[in-house]
Amino acid sequence: MIGIIIAAGSGKRISNDVKDLPKSLLMINGKPLIDYQIQALKQVGIKDIVVITGRHDNKFELNNVQYVKDHYYEKHDVLGSLMEAKDFLKNDVLVLYSDIIFESKVIQQIIDSKGDISIAIDMNWEKKYKGRTEHPKHEAENVQLNEIKKNY
Repeated sequence: MIGIIIAAGSGKRISNDVKDLPKSLLMINGKPLIDYQIQALKQVGIKDIVVITGRHDNKFELNNVQYVKDHYYEKHDVLGSLMEAKDFLKNDVLVLYSDIIFESKVIQQIIDSKGDISIAIDMNWEKKYKGRTEHPKHEAENVQLNEIKKNY
């Protein structure tokens, strides 16, 4: 299984204090955000990791990962950036956003699922959008559920 981390965004909503740093490289409790994801992937046995970079590709110095640069990151949305790594979209693939922290048990639940396609969803996501002025609820990425199958 390959883990693909999409880190090509330009960080339009990020603070001016860190504008020249990808969100995934922001320090959280002493280490870059993306390190938490890499650690979670390795904890479930995923060692083949691809990081899709964009504008700040020169700032990434991660060991034991492959890089794909999205040269068109300014024109692409997340799916466009993922397509830059299309050569890696074979067999079992786990795709991650680079700016979300989660526990390795979330990845394990996806791996253990019986479906052809599985997605982790925070069912309480709307609470986190209340009162937002930047990236409000109507800009959130959504998934339509016809039936909820819980694997936890």
